[in-house]
Parts: sequence; C-alpha cells; structure tokens
Amino acid sequence: MRMGGINEFIGELEQFDSELTEFNQILKKNVRDAVRKATRDVKNEAVRRAPEDTGALKDSASHWVEGYEGFIEFDTPYAAAQEYGSGIAYWGKPYSITPNEKEALKFTVNGKTIFAKSVVHPGVKAQPYLRPAIKRKKHAFKDHLEEGLQEALEEVF
Repeated sequence: MRMGGINEFIGELEQFDSELTEFNQILKKNVRDAVRKATRDVKNEAVRRAPEDTGALKDSASHWVEGYEGFIEFDTPYAAAQEYGSGIAYWGKPYSITPNEKEALKFTVNGKTIFAKSVVHPGVKAQPYLRPAIKRKKHAFKDHLEEGLQEALEEVF
C-alpha cells in the first residue's frame, strides 16, 4: 500500500469516526424524544380512559422524563383505588374511614349533611385506566424510536 493510500484511508476512518460520534449524539437525543413522546401518548390515553366524577383525577395527571425513563402520575388520594379497586373489591373486606385532623367526618347523602366519628366503607370496584392505556399504547415507544433512528441516519449519513 502506498503512503498516500494509507493517509487517505486514515482520513476516511477519521471522517467515519466523526460521523459515528455525531450519529450517537443525535440518536441519544432522539431516544429521549421517543421516551417523552411515548410517555405523553400513554398519559393522554390514560386521561381519556380515567373515570370522571369531578374531573379531579383527570386534571391531576402529569408526565415527565428523567434520562431515558418516562413517568406518569395521577396525583389524587384515590387514584390507586380507581385503578385497582379498594375495600371488598380489593382486600375482600370493607375498611374504616376516620378523620385525620377534625373530630368528625362530614359528608352529604341525598342532600342531607352527615357528621360521623367513623364510617365503614365497602370500597370501590376497580376502573382501570392506566394499565389499559399502557397496553394500548405499548407500540408508541417503538414507533417513535424508529422515527428517531431514521431521522438520525438521514441527518448524518
């Protein structure tokens, strides 16, 4: 091999190394974007499926990404009970509710205000919204990842 040929080959290797470095940076960004988009898609589907009385459960939904992990949160005290059920539906028995800060519980039944030191609640039947959303949108990450990979390839090579 001639000296010029070696120098040319080394130059091509350096160019390829530069392209791989650029591709890696773009791909990392695109993977984070895919996680962000898929997390958003699942959250939106879960909000659509969430049971609604006052709208507080749906309004409490948020999502965020840390690194390459997506998180979805429904920030109400009853979010888990709606997803999994409670009382008889979950534990097989009713449960007691007592006041945390006040001396009595206050609630309304048929327009009448009731005060009580405690109540026995039978629980609620599960109305899953997040797990079905994950199942329905499980392809979203793969789809967004394929888009990001294609974009990175087209941009660099």
